[in-house]
Amino acid sequence: MNHDPTSPDWPRVQAEIPAPPELPYPEVDCDWQALHSSPIIDPTAWITPDAIVTGRVRLKARSTVWHQCVLRGDLEYIEVGEETNVQAGSILHTDYQHPCILGDRVTLGHAAIVHGSIVEDDAMIAIGATVLSRCVIGKGALIAAGALVREGIHVPPGTLWAGCP
Repeated sequence: MNHDPTSPDWPRVQAEIPAPPELPYPEVDCDWQALHSSPIIDPTAWITPDAIVTGRVRLKARSTVWHQCVLRGDLEYIEVGEETNVQAGSILHTDYQHPCILGDRVTLGHAAIVHGSIVEDDAMIAIGATVLSRCVIGKGALIAAGALVREGIHVPPGTLWAGCP
């Protein structure tokens, strides 16, 4: 048997390659131009050198972005409010027509994810919690560690959500 895959005698599989799937929004590809936009960072904001902040992102006064966070403003913009703390390993991303907005004095715990949603002032998204697209987390609300907030949920102000309510 010939063991050289470059040889014409090497067995070949004839297969038809399927077309790639269509994007969910065919009129919008990832906005690569947005990824080349420079973030707007207040001079009093602080970002660790190993965090990734790219695209249409605005960090307001005294906000912090810690180690290995990713803030990627490609499909829409990301805004991080004043005195907001984005802790290590957290991810902020957007969805088509849904920006990611963190209000003032928000705490985003380690490895938390907020995707295309709004988190109002003084709220906390605890360690490892996930907020899916189109959610609104009310003022002063607390999303407990490890919780999942399903797409489109509106969490009332001042409430505690845990698990997968």
